[in-house]
Amino acid sequence: MLEIAVADIMRRLENLLRPGTIAEVDHAKAKVKVRLSSEHTTGWLSYFARRAGNTISWDPPEIGEQVLVLSPGGELASGFALTGIYSGSRPAPSKSGDLHLARYSDGLECSYDTKSNTLVIQREKDLNIRVKATRIDFDTKKASIRNEKGELIALVSQGLKSVAQSQTATMMGPQKLLPAATELIPITQNLDSFTDAADDPSPPPSPVGG
Repeated sequence: MLEIAVADIMRRLENLLRPGTIAEVDHAKAKVKVRLSSEHTTGWLSYFARRAGNTISWDPPEIGEQVLVLSPGGELASGFALTGIYSGSRPAPSKSGDLHLARYSDGLECSYDTKSNTLVIQREKDLNIRVKATRIDFDTKKASIRNEKGELIALVSQGLKSVAQSQTATMMGPQKLLPAATELIPITQNLDSFTDAADDPSPPPSPVGG
C-alpha cells in the first residue's frame, strides 16, 4: 500500500507542471489538447487568455505552439494550458527591449517602438481597415498621406493653387480662369497647415493658362 501511495504522489508531482505542444484546438469550446510526449496527449483542456472578464480578449493558440500544462493536485484532466512560450521552431520575433510586436499568419505586422516613438502597421498585400462609429475625431498638428506619387494633402493644395492662379485671355486682358478662384487661397492655406508646406521655401507651382 505504501508503494502505491508513493507512486501516486510521484505521479501527481510530475504532472503539476508539464511542458508540451498544442496537438488540437477546438475554437468553438475554447479548448486544446496538449502533446506531452510521443506517447501521451492530454484530453481537452482550457487555456489561459490575456483577459476573460468585462474586458475580454480572443487570440486562440495554434497547433504546434509550445505551452505549459498546470495541473492542480497533479491531475492532468483538470489542468490548464499556459500559452505563449517561445520554442526552437517558433523563436522570439525580435531582440529589442523597446519593441512591442504582433505578427499574424497572413503577414500583417503591428509594432510600436518606445525608443523611436514609431507605430507601424504593415503588410505586403492589400489590407482592409474598417472602423464603425457614429463619430471619429483625429486631433493632430501635422498629417501626411503618402504613396509612390507623393504626399496627398500637398498634391491637392498644389492643384488648387494652380487653379487659383490660372488666367485666361479676354478682350479686357488676362482674367482669372474661375471667378471664385481667389476663394481657393484660404483653402490651400488650411491644407498647408496640416503639412510642412508652410515651412517650405520653394516657390508655388507656375500657373497654367495664358
